[in-house]
Amino acid sequence: MKRTKLIEYTLIVIAAIFGYKFFESIYSLVVTTIVGFNANGLEISNIILQLILVSGGYFFLFVFLIRKGREIAFYLNGNNKEDEELPIKIGKKALLHLILAGICINIILGILPDFFNFLYESLKTRSYGEEKYFNSQFEKGMLASSFIRLIIAVVVLACSKELAKWLLKNDGKDELILEAELKEEKQNN
Repeated sequence: MKRTKLIEYTLIVIAAIFGYKFFESIYSLVVTTIVGFNANGLEISNIILQLILVSGGYFFLFVFLIRKGREIAFYLNGNNKEDEELPIKIGKKALLHLILAGICINIILGILPDFFNFLYESLKTRSYGEEKYFNSQFEKGMLASSFIRLIIAVVVLACSKELAKWLLKNDGKDELILEAELKEEKQNN
């Protein structure tokens, strides 16, 4: 497999993640809008504006990486005229392992800001002598939900290799193999 082709495939996978995050942010926007209209006049315009901007950013990155992936791959490869072959062999178990690990890392990185925000707020209120850690029962439930997702993601990340083997348990040959081998150059004497 040529190096630029591998970089292009990687960019397509990253674009797919941005596409997933776009749909996830649209879902959050719809839920926030519905909850905001039912909250009897709470000010949600700032939150909705932030979600619209985030959704637009994810959509832009998704479209940009899909359309310009080849050009970016050539740029990242250094615009080399000689595109070298890389020996790569990825079976379906290794591919599933990488996908599971990527999903878990995405979940962990998405939850960490919530925990840092909670720690900051709890230290800030403690320094002012207040003992208020949660503004509402909703925040308490959201933190508990985030903590449970974090624990599940860490456990799945730690066991992702074994989980991939268990999910794809078969005695036969690996049907899906992405493979590229180096071609031997013949010397002219």
